[in-house]
Amino acid sequence: PGLDDGDPLCSAWSRYAASTQVVTVAANFGGLTELELARIELIAAPALLRAVADLAASFPSALGAERGVVFDDLVGPFERRADKAVARLTAVGIDEAGIEALVDRWLAALRDRDPEQPVPVLDLADRQLAMSVERAATGYVGDVTTWTRDPSLDVGSVEVPLTVALLADRCPDLSTVGVGDAI
Repeated sequence: PGLDDGDPLCSAWSRYAASTQVVTVAANFGGLTELELARIELIAAPALLRAVADLAASFPSALGAERGVVFDDLVGPFERRADKAVARLTAVGIDEAGIEALVDRWLAALRDRDPEQPVPVLDLADRQLAMSVERAATGYVGDVTTWTRDPSLDVGSVEVPLTVALLADRCPDLSTVGVGDAI
């Protein structure tokens, strides 16, 4: 919910949160090999980076006291991983059109995803793009700690109560997936 919200902040946060949650669920419950997980992460990465950029652009000045914590400690670890993933994609020759195709495919997978299935359906129609993603995934596995073993992604202790409260109030679609709930 909220991916296409008319409020840029709500839409950006939804795309960010959905992306990280879907990859995390696939990593923990999908029974995937490291290579299969890397492929999912690589396809998600460009959309995740765009969501973070949109989030930064729409982040309310009223939350300035939490901005550093949100972008350095909460969102930052995922953004840094996504940066590495996109660098790997471009290193194997995926151009801007290919990156856009990955963004479109990832967002379609988020919209169409069956919540009963831990692994999103990410078939890439462009065979050349699919082969390039596979090459990138092979290198990525060797370069980056697996998602489930990356300690920087353990952001559960990061506290941003003002941000969470604002999102819960301003973005009702997000509250249906637990944003704003005490954990």
